[in-house]
Amino acid sequence: MKNLLKKTRLSALLMQFILVLIISGCFSRPELQVSAYSHHFPGDPYTGHVETEWTFQVWNSGDPSSLLKFKVIPQQSWIEVSPNAGLIRANGEHVDVLVKILRNDFPSVDQKSAPWFSTGEIKVVGGGIEKVITVTTVPNFYTEIFGAYYNRAFDLSTTTLVFVPDNSLSFYKQFIKKNVTTLPISSANLGQPVYFELGDPFPFSLSTKPVSFYGKSYDKVFVSSKGYVSFGSEGKEPITVGAHFAFPQISVLPIRISSPNEGGAYFLILPEKIVITWLDVVIKDNPTIVDGGPKRNSMQVEVLYNGEIRITYLDIDPKVSGIVGLSCGGGDGTKPPMEDFIVSDLTNAPEI
Repeated sequence: MKNLLKKTRLSALLMQFILVLIISGCFSRPELQVSAYSHHFPGDPYTGHVETEWTFQVWNSGDPSSLLKFKVIPQQSWIEVSPNAGLIRANGEHVDVLVKILRNDFPSVDQKSAPWFSTGEIKVVGGGIEKVITVTTVPNFYTEIFGAYYNRAFDLSTTTLVFVPDNSLSFYKQFIKKNVTTLPISSANLGQPVYFELGDPFPFSLSTKPVSFYGKSYDKVFVSSKGYVSFGSEGKEPITVGAHFAFPQISVLPIRISSPNEGGAYFLILPEKIVITWLDVVIKDNPTIVDGGPKRNSMQVEVLYNGEIRITYLDIDPKVSGIVGLSCGGGDGTKPPMEDFIVSDLTNAPEI
């Protein structure tokens, strides 16, 4: 009888201990998140204008009562971070991590300095999860790859990407506008429909004024049913990184328009810009099914005569898989324009 009472008391104490652990969050699961996949540190060896600092965020998206313990570990000696560790509850707070790269006019003198074109990694670990952020001094080619291969979900919905010429090695400075709910040019005034049955990609001549793309003027552009616009030539469907960089073009979204039931494209010339719109189109592979049919997507490209580029995405199918971004052209169709090419993170830009 005494043994039975003793076991009962032990069981009660054990249950109380477990209850305390649950209430205190010890059994809650944290979930590590970071705000960027990669960052390009711009720098121009000719002007001496360089960026050496950048900030990203770490937060906990796990159970509400969970506590995340994390560490930030640079993998190269020329990368410094602060703080390098912390604790975060899942209450919406985040920790700003300052990244500094050590740049020197003569990197060989100081082994801790980053060469002009170099790439490193920062590992962020916590809660049994590891995230890797790539940092690089290589020029930014403003090209991102979405889908399972790079384990990147499409995150450009309801945004406008803005590229402004700045005469840097990357040629453009990028900005981003978020929470965009309408196209800059409304569906009531999209211009001329693109008749892909007469040509795909379909050519448009700019007889009044040429546009500038990567500093070169073009009096002819081509609009594709595959979701890209090219300059001066027909371009190439960006099924690989090499194909994307083969010609000067903007790879907007991997789509298909094989019939009028799959949406359409439009071309408009205005006094200050040209506008290309894809309206209610379907992504190329494995679209999300909504109300018995594939999800529809709309996006718009504005190419201003001063060289500025704006790309607007409305609510886009999250199953997008493929290449998105700018191509300066000049590639051989099989590989990126330089061996040190690093995939961009197009949401990692100053917000406007």
